[in-house]
Amino acid sequence: MPIQTVINKTPSRLNPQAKSAAAVQPQPPPTASAPLSAADVKAIPPDSPLAALRKQIPKMLLDFEPQPLRVRESNPLLKEDSAAVLLAVSQDLMKKWRQRDWGPNYIQYGKDGPVRYEFEALMDFRERHRVEVRSKK
Repeated sequence: MPIQTVINKTPSRLNPQAKSAAAVQPQPPPTASAPLSAADVKAIPPDSPLAALRKQIPKMLLDFEPQPLRVRESNPLLKEDSAAVLLAVSQDLMKKWRQRDWGPNYIQYGKDGPVRYEFEALMDFRERHRVEVRSKK
C-alpha cells in the first residue's frame, strides 16, 4: 500500500533536530476500512469521494430497545469453559464426566461437534450435589 507524506505545519517549539524529524510524517491514505472520528465525518464535504464512507444509523435501530437476557433467551447455552467456571471444576473434568456418562446433561452438535451446556441443567446438577451440613447438638 503506498504511503502518502503529510507536512506538519505546527509552530516549532521543538529543538532544531526534532524539527526536521517532526516536519514529515508518513500516513497511510484513507481507506474504506479506516475508522473516522465524528469530527472527521462532519468535516467531509458532500461532493468528496470520502462522503461514501459516512455511516448513518438506520431509523429502525434508533427505535430498538434492548431487552434483558432473560426475555431473549430464558435458558442460554454455555460453552465448556464457562460451564466449568460455573461449577468450579476444570474443563478436563467436564470432558471426563462426558466420557463416563456422568455429570450435567449437555448438547453436542454432531459426533465430534461442539459441546454446549444449558444453564438450567448446570444449576440442576449443582443443586443435586448440594450437601447440607447438620450441626451436632
